[in-house]
Amino acid sequence: MEVGNIKVSKDEFLKMYENNSIKGKVNYSEDAIRDYLNYYTLYRMKLQEARELQMDTVTAVKREIEHYKKQLAHSYLKDKTINERLAKEAYQRLKEEVEVAHIFIAFPMNNDQRSKNIFRQKIDSVYNLVNTKKMTFEEAAKTFSMDASTANNGGYLGYITALQTEHTFEEKFYNTKPGTISEPFASSQGFHIVKVLSRRPNRGQVQVQQILISAPLSAGAEKDKEAKAKASRLVAELRKGASFDQYVATYSEDRFSKNNKGELAPFRSGDVSKALEDAAFGLKKPGDISDPVKSEFGYHILRLVKKIPVGSYEEESKDLMRKVEQDSRSIQAHEAKQEEIRAKVNLIEHKEVLAKIKTAAKEHKEKFTLYNEQQQYDPNAVLLSVAGKPFYARDFVTYFESVNRGRPLLSNTDKLIDDIYSNYTNNVINDVRYEQLYAENKDFRNMVNDYNDAILIYEMNSSRVWKRANDDTLGLNDFYQKHKSKYVWQPGFEGRVFQSKERGDLEKLLAKISQGTEPFRAYEELAADQANRVNIAIQDGRYEFQKFNATAAGMQENKPSAIISSNGMFTVIVPRKLYPAPVEKSLEEAKGFVVSDYQEYLEKEWSASLKKKYPVKVNEAVLKTIFKK
Repeated sequence: MEVGNIKVSKDEFLKMYENNSIKGKVNYSEDAIRDYLNYYTLYRMKLQEARELQMDTVTAVKREIEHYKKQLAHSYLKDKTINERLAKEAYQRLKEEVEVAHIFIAFPMNNDQRSKNIFRQKIDSVYNLVNTKKMTFEEAAKTFSMDASTANNGGYLGYITALQTEHTFEEKFYNTKPGTISEPFASSQGFHIVKVLSRRPNRGQVQVQQILISAPLSAGAEKDKEAKAKASRLVAELRKGASFDQYVATYSEDRFSKNNKGELAPFRSGDVSKALEDAAFGLKKPGDISDPVKSEFGYHILRLVKKIPVGSYEEESKDLMRKVEQDSRSIQAHEAKQEEIRAKVNLIEHKEVLAKIKTAAKEHKEKFTLYNEQQQYDPNAVLLSVAGKPFYARDFVTYFESVNRGRPLLSNTDKLIDDIYSNYTNNVINDVRYEQLYAENKDFRNMVNDYNDAILIYEMNSSRVWKRANDDTLGLNDFYQKHKSKYVWQPGFEGRVFQSKERGDLEKLLAKISQGTEPFRAYEELAADQANRVNIAIQDGRYEFQKFNATAAGMQENKPSAIISSNGMFTVIVPRKLYPAPVEKSLEEAKGFVVSDYQEYLEKEWSASLKKKYPVKVNEAVLKTIFKK
């Protein structure tokens, strides 16, 4: 077919038709194909119009398409084999839980290399004290560790498993034998020494309901004694058959779980305090109730919902891959892929040019910019080339300025420039690789092109129909004036509506009103009565009777109606003003409907003009080869 001056092949038409099929079921009947043909030809007309108007050169559109291209390319350029290897490694480790203690020395606040070296010497000294048995590990943890939550317990962390800590930390505790300590190592937070106490099979996850009787540490001994006694009493009553769900609603003081029957998300070893962990995993059968468990928040009563063992790799793989991609270990996959990409794009660096830029920066630390330091280096010198394309010193310095934002270069100038240069190089390489990917990979190219077309169609629809219908107040008002007889309030009322799924709730409301209580006040009193809770929804405004399956018969202003039943819902209406006859809506009252109808009108007008501008010629012989009965 031809749409305007664009030729469309049978394959191109079929691809889009099949991609838009409902639930993957393609209907090749003549009626379905011809219906879609009308939509498709209009789609192609809008696309041509967008390109003739150069919508694809608009900055916002270009930015949106580039953003999508980079996001999409990221999934194509990821090294999935490394992620799969890391996921399988994590799964094997998940089969075990490791009992761990550690000594932690945090990185200094200023985080400079000189200070790090001093702290490295400190952790090495601690390691030598323990390794030469001049001090036990537990004594060293109490004396030197900066982890306030574990130091007083000899550095004890408890049982942990894969994907619960940084990968560097995980590597150490899985590769350290029980009863031994690791050499000092660095994480993103500081330096550590790990001691492995024991290993055991992974207990999986456990899910419990809880009742919390609040007694924070700051509340004092008397409050703690009262909370413990109350929790013990509730446990005894629950074990005699009291409803746990009801007791959660009545007694629990945990606002996060109370409205969910006290249910906590499933957790594994190391996710909660040791006392809660031991109590939860110690429950044997679903429904079993724990003794009160003390925590910093008070006393917890736990009820076992279920235990969830570690699944097979096939069952866990999707979740493992997601966690690996979000975990620090994914840096390995990224770095490996970057090396592969660097080789593909033929990166050539001119480090002597970078050295001259560093010299200029050091001599002008207070304000290093492209424009006042050009005598120190040649801004037109080639700094690097990627796939034969040169990138100049001026390009990097401009990027540097955008990242550094005019801050003085007070220390570590070389490292700062090296770090920004590394990011700049990766960005340049990735941009070139995205373009190569677009040229080399048909699937990637098709997805980018489809998204590009969709953005152009969206922008055209927005400017010609959607946005115009909202912004063109004169046009909208003119359209309303010509069609206002269509926008009519049917008989109805202005007032309050009370609704509930329980008829009894509204009967309680009517009983209070009959005793002289103002309707809204009656609703508030019922809502505040915790012992006899009701579930009534309230709305206020102007409505048509038909919305609630009601009529004006028997309605009186400022008097509650009888209970109306419709579609499983019970309703009481308290009208302030009745409107027994139809009345035209103002533009403001009907605006949603008017805008929708005006959009439809604009769409039809625009479509008619497009059909005149871009005539369609269909090869009927070819079209008929698509039809199937």
